[in-house]
Amino acid sequence: MKKVVVLLVLPLIMFTVSCSQNKNFEAVSAEYQKLESKYFDKIYALNQKRKQLKDDSEREKLNGEFYLISNQRQQDLEKFLKRFSQLPEKEEFLILKTKVLIELNRVLEAESVIARLKKIEKPRYLHRTKFEEIKIAAIKGDYKTGIRIFKEIEPLIEKDAHYYNILMLFAINAEEPQELLDFGRKFIEARDLPEEFWDYRAEVYAAMADALKNMGKADEAQGYLQKAISITADLQYKDILEKRLQQIKVLSNKCPSIASSFSLNGLPLSWAKVQNGITLIYFWAGWSESSLQLFYAINEVAKIYQARGVQVVGISKLFGKAFSSGQLKANLEQAEEVLLLRTLLRENNIVFPCFLDQDGNISKNFGIYILPTLVVIDKKGTVAEVHNGFFDRPKLESLLRKWLEEK
Repeated sequence: MKKVVVLLVLPLIMFTVSCSQNKNFEAVSAEYQKLESKYFDKIYALNQKRKQLKDDSEREKLNGEFYLISNQRQQDLEKFLKRFSQLPEKEEFLILKTKVLIELNRVLEAESVIARLKKIEKPRYLHRTKFEEIKIAAIKGDYKTGIRIFKEIEPLIEKDAHYYNILMLFAINAEEPQELLDFGRKFIEARDLPEEFWDYRAEVYAAMADALKNMGKADEAQGYLQKAISITADLQYKDILEKRLQQIKVLSNKCPSIASSFSLNGLPLSWAKVQNGITLIYFWAGWSESSLQLFYAINEVAKIYQARGVQVVGISKLFGKAFSSGQLKANLEQAEEVLLLRTLLRENNIVFPCFLDQDGNISKNFGIYILPTLVVIDKKGTVAEVHNGFFDRPKLESLLRKWLEEK
C-alpha cells in the first residue's frame, strides 16, 4: 500500500514543482519585458525628435541623451542578469539569459549558453535557441549564416518586434541582391508590421534601390528611392536620399561638367579624354583617413595606367579641417586649409590634377553623399559606375582592367 501512495504522490510533487517553475519563469520574463519597454519608449521618443533636426550640433546634443539612456539600460540589464545565478538551469531560463547576454553584446557568453541548450535532450524550444543564433550571426555580420537558420525556422518564429528587427536587418544587409529584395518586400508588405518599424521602411526601400542599381535596373532603383524619400520623416536622411537619387540618375548618362577654375596642384585636365577615354573622378576629403588612404593608392595606380590612356581627376571641397603631418587640424580658415591641401598633394607627389569644388555644384551633379566616392567614366564619356566608400587597391586595379578591355 505504501508503494502505491509514493507512486501517486511523486507525480503530484513533480507537477507542483513544474507549475512553480512556470510561474517563476513568467514573473522573470514579465520583468524583462517591462525593462525592454521602459527603454524602448525613451529611445523611440528621442529618435522621433532626432528626425526633425537637420543641424548637426542639435543632433549631437541628442547623442548625449542617447548615451545616458543606453548606459542606464546596460546597468539595469547587468543587474537583471545576476538573477539567473539563483534560477534553475531550465531551457526557458537559459534562452532568456541568452537574450540578455546578446543585448549586452556579451557574444561569447551567449554562445556558451547556446552550447548548453543544444545538449538538452528533447528540447521544447529549439527554434527559440536558433533564433538567438540568428541574432549572434547578425552581430558578427555573418548574414549568410543568419539567413540560412532563419529560413529553417521562420514558420515557428513568433511575429514580434525581434522578428521584424531581424527581417529588417536582412532586408538591408543581405549579401545576395535577390535575397535582399525578397526580405525587403516581406518587410514592406507585412500587414502586421508594428508601428515602431514604419519609419525604417525608408531604409529598406533605399537598400532595395541599391540592390536594383547593382543589378543594372536603374529605373526600378529610382522608383524605390522616390518611395523612400516620400515616407521618411528624417530631414537629414531625406537629404542623403535625394543625393543618392541624383547619383542613380547620372548613371549611363554623359559625364556632367567637372570644370573648376580652382586647381590645387596646377596639373591640367583633358576634357577630350573625359569624352573619349577612361576617366576616374575621385571625390576626397583632407580630413578623412580612409579617403586619404585610397587617395594614395589611386595615385600609385595612376602612375601605372596613365600610359594606357587612363585619366584620374581629384575633386575636393573645403570643410574647415584637414590632416597636417599626421595631425587633424580643425577650425581652419579657407586660405589655411587650401595651403594644407596643396602641401599634402606636393609632399605625396600626386601625379593627377586635383581641383576644388568651390560652390559644391560638381558634387551636387554627381549626387555625392559620402567620402570617398569614385566615379568611372567609360570610353564613350558616360558615367559607368559609382563606388561609395573605401575599397582596396586590388579592387581598383580589377575595375580599371575591366573598363580598359571594354570596346
